[in-house]
Amino acid sequence: RVNRPSIEVSSLLEGVTISMPPPLSKISADSKRDFRLMQLFDQSGSELSFEIRNGLSGMLRLTDEQVIGGLVRLGDARPQVGAFDALRVEGETDYVGAEEWIEFIEAFEAVSAEDAEAFRDRLDYVAINVGTLEIFGLEFSDSSLRVTADVDHWVFDVIDDELKGQIRLSDDPSTPVQALIDYLSLTSDDEGDPLLGVQSEDLVPIHVDVRSLMLDEEDYGQWVFDVSPRESKVLIENLLANVKGMVIAGSAPLEWDLASDVPVSRFKGSVEIPDVKSSLEAWGFAAGLEGVDFSFDGAFEWPGSPLNIEENDLTGSLAFTGGKGRVVQADASSGALKLLGIFDFAEIAQRLSLDLANVLGDGHAFNAMQGSFSMTPGLIKTNEPIVMSGPGSQLTFAGDLSLPSEA
Repeated sequence: RVNRPSIEVSSLLEGVTISMPPPLSKISADSKRDFRLMQLFDQSGSELSFEIRNGLSGMLRLTDEQVIGGLVRLGDARPQVGAFDALRVEGETDYVGAEEWIEFIEAFEAVSAEDAEAFRDRLDYVAINVGTLEIFGLEFSDSSLRVTADVDHWVFDVIDDELKGQIRLSDDPSTPVQALIDYLSLTSDDEGDPLLGVQSEDLVPIHVDVRSLMLDEEDYGQWVFDVSPRESKVLIENLLANVKGMVIAGSAPLEWDLASDVPVSRFKGSVEIPDVKSSLEAWGFAAGLEGVDFSFDGAFEWPGSPLNIEENDLTGSLAFTGGKGRVVQADASSGALKLLGIFDFAEIAQRLSLDLANVLGDGHAFNAMQGSFSMTPGLIKTNEPIVMSGPGSQLTFAGDLSLPSEA
């Protein structure tokens, strides 16, 4: 390095702000951060090394004032550059907010498209370990984050004990962010709602495809939907889910209303159940009903986020039709299954002092089933009688059912 022209700069960055997301931001111009820079020149270009104490350091190769390659490190460790063939970013940080970085990348590309394109062309990858990774209001600990630039979008790969998936940010600002999630595990907090505290401003328009959703270590299947944030609410559009033997589809956007002190979720759509016995048991209910090809159409609302749904908190109505099946005596002898009273017809008959032993002894077969009922917290009320038509017989039920009495 002898006889090579050089520039050295030392500064506390007083009077300077850095408009980048944490941990690289410097919001206050009065704050101090120790900054050092050295640039060594040669005939083909220069080598530039820099360090912002307790945050960022790097060593870069420049030709014609353009970065050719090098290494940038987040954290305390200094970079050890093996090659200048491409730009690489490595290290660790305490916190990364995904939405902040998505907004920064979009703004950077909008303001300086030429610089952004040059950066993408030279970038090999960003690979950092994150103490707390916040994605759309959800926090994950000890995550591995890798960022790469594809032809027309940015790719964020995340690996965590609770999350494995990919977020894609398109170059086209009109294209929603894509979240392609292989595995997502959520845990309810002490208040019970896993999305408690999330606001519409925490979200961006996003297409979500979750291949495996776990909630409190319970399997909730596959979900596909589009998130559209509004001023005081969030719309969940094009909803399609396959969970515990049910195929759920929204006929209108699921509305998550955040305007009131207690948020409310509203759903209108259909539920298809190919095998009702398997589905009831998957939800933890003893099945007093067996059958195939059941269809439900309804509208419900409940307090909290879309993930805070509980059967005892539902208000709304449901109409259903069914194909072939039979009514049987529900068996809850395992202790793990709960009786879902509206489909435990033998128990209903016993309460009414009716003897249905001859009818339900081997199961009452039916070729068609229909009816409708409404729900308020703790109460189910039939709107149209539940009618099961079979060969030479018909069962009809109507009335009210208190859910707490079935506990």
